[in-house]
Amino acid sequence: MKKVLVVACLLVGVSFGYSQGVVSFKNNDPYVTVTTGSNGKTDRLVYNTDGATLLAGTNYLVQLYFVSGTSTSITEANLNPVDITAKAFRAVGQSDGIWVGGNKTLTGVTAGNSATLQVRAWDGATGATSYAAALTAGLTTGKSSLFTYTVPVPPTSPGQFYMEGFQSFTMIIPEPTTIALGVLGAAGLLIARRRK
Repeated sequence: MKKVLVVACLLVGVSFGYSQGVVSFKNNDPYVTVTTGSNGKTDRLVYNTDGATLLAGTNYLVQLYFVSGTSTSITEANLNPVDITAKAFRAVGQSDGIWVGGNKTLTGVTAGNSATLQVRAWDGATGATSYAAALTAGLTTGKSSLFTYTVPVPPTSPGQFYMEGFQSFTMIIPEPTTIALGVLGAAGLLIARRRK
C-alpha cells in the first residue's frame, strides 16, 4: 500500500510540475514535425553566416523568448526571455548546429494553453551576455521565426514537451550602422584630401 501511495504521489508531482508550461529547449528532440525554415533548410539546426556550415562552438549562445498566447498582432517586441540563462552550442565536432538544451518553464502558461516562442542566438566570444547586447555591439546574431507551442495536457511523459514549430535558421552579420558608414565616409574624404 505504501508503494502505491509513493508512486501516486510521484505521478501527481510529475503531472503538476509539467503542467506549469514546461518546454524542452532542444533542437534535437526526436519525433518532431520538421518543416522548411526561412533559410530553406528542412531540419531544426542552426547554420553559420554562410548558410551551409552548421554553427558550432561554445562561444555561441542561445536563449528562448516567449509571450503567453498567440495572435497575429504578436511581434518580436512582445517577447521576453524565459529566464536569464543562455545555453551554449556544442563544441566543434560534437553534433554541430545543436545547443546543449534542457527544460524551460513558461511562467503563466498552463497545460492546454499556448505561447508564442522564438529562439535567439549570438556570438558571446567578446563577452556579450545577451542577444540585445550582441545586436547593439554589431556581433553575429540569429533568430528563428516566431512559432506557437501548446503545453501538453497531463498525463504526458516528460519527453513529450518538444518545441514543435521550431524551424532552422541562419546567423547573420549585421549591416553597418549609419553612424559607422558616416565615419568611414569622413575618413575616406580625409584620406582623399591628403593625397591631393
